[in-house]
Parts: sequence; C-alpha cells; structure tokens
Amino acid sequence: MFKLFSKKSSPSVTKTLSWDPTASQALEKALSQAPVPSALKGTVRKQLTKAAENQARLVDHDTVTAEDLMQGLLAKMPANLRSKIEQAAQKGPAGMKDLEDELRQK
Repeated sequence: MFKLFSKKSSPSVTKTLSWDPTASQALEKALSQAPVPSALKGTVRKQLTKAAENQARLVDHDTVTAEDLMQGLLAKMPANLRSKIEQAAQKGPAGMKDLEDELRQK
C-alpha cells in the first residue's frame, strides 16, 4: 500500500556516466577561471558536474562530452546571458573575444 506513494528512481538518473578526457579538462579549466572564492569551488564543481551529466542523460550519452558540459552550463545561466553567449558563439572566436571584453568592463 505504501509503495504507491514512494518515489521511483529512474534508471537513467542513477546510471554512472564516464567523462571524456576533453570534458574533464574543460571542467578543470572552467573551475580554474571561475571568479569564485576557493571555498566555493567544490560546490561549483558539483553543480557543473550535475548539469553536464543531466545534459548527457537527456541526449542518451553514456559518456559526458565537452558539448554536454557546455550545454549543461548554458542551461544553468540566466536567459539574457545565455542569449549573449549563443550570439557571440555564432560569430566565432572574434565574437567570443568581444563578449569577453564586454563582460570584463562590467
């Protein structure tokens, strides 16, 4: 009777994912460049890892890729910043450099 009200865990959520070396390197680089106090780096790592793994599961990957990490990161950002990043990425490296310069001025 009580089983009716218990939460069911989805096998895809509990499935352990491996990380592509490129994705692991990208995560480490993002953490090293994040303007976050060192005391909070562990929390940020957990959030980014969870976001990347959720994205990988969403697209049915067994391995977290750098693309999953990027998409997971974008999903956690406010819509206005996500839009700016997507527009800059469409312009290529020059667009990303312009965005970086813009963000540094703020």
